Amino acid sequence: MTTRSGVSTAQEDVREEFHSKPVPLGARLGFRDPALVWSGFGIAYICAVIGGLIQQGLGTTNAILAIALGNFILFLYSAAIGYGSGKWGLNFPLTVKAVFGEKGAVIPILILAVLVTGWYAFQAWLTADVIRVAFGLQGGLLLGTMAVAFAVLFALPSIFGFKWMANLMKLALPTMVIFAAYYLLAKVLPQGSALFESHGDGKMAFMTGVAMAWSTFVVSGTMTGDIVRYTVNGRQAVWVTAVAFLFSNGPFMIFGALISAALNDPKVVYFFHSSALTVVVPLLIVAILSNWSTCDACLYNATMGYTNAFSGLRWRHAAMLGSAIGIIAAGTGIIGNIVNWLILLGLLVPPIGGAIIADYYVVRARRSRYSRSRRVAAQRRRPPRGWRNARRARGESCVRRPPPGGRSLQRQYEQVHAGALRPSREHRTRPPGPRRRGPATAVQRLTHSSRSTARLRSPALSRWRVVASIARVGATPANAARAGPRP
Repeated sequence: MTTRSGVSTAQEDVREEFHSKPVPLGARLGFRDPALVWSGFGIAYICAVIGGLIQQGLGTTNAILAIALGNFILFLYSAAIGYGSGKWGLNFPLTVKAVFGEKGAVIPILILAVLVTGWYAFQAWLTADVIRVAFGLQGGLLLGTMAVAFAVLFALPSIFGFKWMANLMKLALPTMVIFAAYYLLAKVLPQGSALFESHGDGKMAFMTGVAMAWSTFVVSGTMTGDIVRYTVNGRQAVWVTAVAFLFSNGPFMIFGALISAALNDPKVVYFFHSSALTVVVPLLIVAILSNWSTCDACLYNATMGYTNAFSGLRWRHAAMLGSAIGIIAAGTGIIGNIVNWLILLGLLVPPIGGAIIADYYVVRARRSRYSRSRRVAAQRRRPPRGWRNARRARGESCVRRPPPGGRSLQRQYEQVHAGALRPSREHRTRPPGPRRRGPATAVQRLTHSSRSTARLRSPALSRWRVVASIARVGATPANAARAGPRP
């Protein structure tokens, strides 16, 4: 099938990053690439800086505990959202549509798209501010000009898609490892147990430190479906989320706290403890590559939201829209106070993620149990299909005279399903419900695998299935009916 321009539908879907439909199994990337993108996203220079701020307020020991607790909560929260997205191949906007409906989802999608665009703008502004501090530059106009330049540069990978982002992560991750190794050997290890003698300035409460660690990625954690939808199943999505927060973001924030404790000087900003070029230049390279990898992931999340909030908006046009908003925010520096920004995110975002989790694990699961109990009760009340043919095969009468309680019929039913009795072709037993005719069902079209289809027939997620199928084949009543009845 080709479009008007002669491009095949599959190629068009890849170019548009599957923004309005689930990712089919044939186009999924497995564990490595999503884990690589999330890991590069989580190992951000700003995370080490935030870890240092928490250490200055709480002291080393309490800062490590607060960071570990905040990231563990963030992992549980994001994994609960990402499991369904990885299983069904749905991005965040499609997941929100399954919960709030087509029209009701527009506001939550736009709220998170604007917030994550703010993160993109902040990372670009931060890069310019790091250069200002490193070389002692002055002037707000110069800072704004550098922020705009970095915002334009950082937008390029997300405009061209997920694979460009993965290639950038392969370049950014080694530099972060070298940065960590240098400070570990030169600053942290020589201090020994003296690192844990710092008790902070006492101006920060413990739960504020937890909230700062949690809020760092609460927006992108809520939108984790945009990345983990490329995994093969829900279990892989959970492991990718664990790589992001338990093995990348959390340890890097703790490492930033340890660096801050080793320097033991609140006046040292962005870890520039020396003005020598041998210290400044490597730190600038690390800051630029790290913020770049984080910026394009933020803009990718924002672009996914804009393409679904505004019908008919193409991927690259949406990326340019998000980058334009971010460039204006970065140039003006309106997001300069990181603490207030994190508190705002922690207040606005969690209710949306909580609604997704409650819908998936509570509302749908309860409907699934209710539907299953009704189906089992109906099967016990009626005899199996083909019971007359089974009695004729044994030479018994076809007059239905079961003893009280219907035990013989239930025994026949069990024997037929166990294979002891075989009904005729026209009376074969089949699962209750309307017979599916015509082309393959929506779930089969979605998964392209009969093995996966068997796992996805639970009625608990019928609306998620309807959203996935309609997004794939077009929003028509016939297609919605073909996806299966709602519970």
